[in-house]
Amino acid sequence: MRSRWIFACVLPGGLLVGGCSPSSILPDTAKVPQPVLNRPDQLDTIKSMRDTAQTHGADAAKKIETTH
Repeated sequence: MRSRWIFACVLPGGLLVGGCSPSSILPDTAKVPQPVLNRPDQLDTIKSMRDTAQTHGADAAKKIETTH
């Protein structure tokens, strides 16, 4: 009787631990950290993103004008 009780407790516990191990969750939730930019690099990146956004807006406006 005692062996059944141990088996009944150990089996579900083992399944829970095996299914929730960090190695099974880690690849889906973790990101590899990216290097931190210093202040001049941050400003350059922001400027390039702003330029890209403005260019994209101008290109979209031209496309709209040519289709109408």
